[in-house]
Amino acid sequence: MRLPAALCLLAALTSHAEESPKADAAALSQLTAEAAQHGLLFGLDDPTGMIGVYSLALAAIPDSLNKADVPGRLVFASPNGRFAFSHPTLEQAEETGYEVENHLVSLETMKSLLVIPNRNGGDFEHRNHGGLRAQWRPDSRAALVLAEGKWEPSTFCALVIDRDGKARAIDLRTPVYDVIIAEMRSRWPEISSALGLAGGMADGEDDRPWSLEYVRYGAEFSTDGKSVRVTAQFETNGKRMPGQVVARASAEGDFNLSDGSFRLTSARVTDAGIVPMEDSGDEELDPRIILQNFN
Repeated sequence: MRLPAALCLLAALTSHAEESPKADAAALSQLTAEAAQHGLLFGLDDPTGMIGVYSLALAAIPDSLNKADVPGRLVFASPNGRFAFSHPTLEQAEETGYEVENHLVSLETMKSLLVIPNRNGGDFEHRNHGGLRAQWRPDSRAALVLAEGKWEPSTFCALVIDRDGKARAIDLRTPVYDVIIAEMRSRWPEISSALGLAGGMADGEDDRPWSLEYVRYGAEFSTDGKSVRVTAQFETNGKRMPGQVVARASAEGDFNLSDGSFRLTSARVTDAGIVPMEDSGDEELDPRIILQNFN
C-alpha cells in the first residue's frame, strides 16, 4: 500500500532525527502546512501525531474485520487496549446503500457501546469527502472523534466512558458554530460599512455571511484531562460566488467534560470581502478578494 506523502514525511522525521536537523525542520514545516491545508487540526500542539492518525490504515487493529457485533474493521484502539472504533469497508457500505454507522466497541466483549453521532451517516473506507480521526485521553476514559465532510465535519464530538463502561457523546460542534454565527450577526453593520455595501445588498439576507460553508475544527485535552480546548476556523462562500460576501472568523473555547458546559474564550471575524463579478482566472484567494481587517 502506498503511504500518503504526510506519512512518508513522518517516517523520514522519525528515521533521520539525528542526521539532518535542517531537513527535519523543513519536513515538519511541510507537515504543518499540509495539516492547515486539509483542516487536520487535531493535536493542536503535535502536528506529527495529528498527521500520524490520519492515515489510510486508520491505525486498524490487525485481523479485526467483522470480529465485533457491528460490521467493519476496528480502528484507533484506546491506550489501555479496551476500546476501539468500527469503520466499515467500502464493500460493506455499498451493500447497505451507504447507510453505515461508526461505533465505539468494547474489545473485551466485542459489542458496541455507543453509535457515534453523525449528521451525514457514518464514515467508511474511501468515502468521498470522508475521513475518520480520533484522539484518546491517556487514561482511555475519553476520546475526541472527528469525521470529515465536504464543507465541514459531519461529526465532531467527545466521548466519555464511565467506570461501569457506559459511554456518552458530547457535541463539540454546535456551541462553537452558534457562537460564531452570533458574532458575525453582531459585526454585520461594521462589515457592510467597511466593504461599502449599499442599500439592498447591505440589508439582503442572501448577502450576509450567515451560512458557514467551510469549517475546520481542532481539539485537545487539557493537562488534567477534565476539559477539552477547541479551536475553530470558519469561512463563508466557499464556492467564491461572484458578488457575494466572503467572511472568515475564528473561535476558541473550553468544554467541561463533567457537565458538558462550554466557555468561549475568544470569537472574532478576522477578515471579509466581496468576490469580484469578473473572473480573473486566478484561483488564489487574495487576488480575487478585497480583504478588510477586522481584528
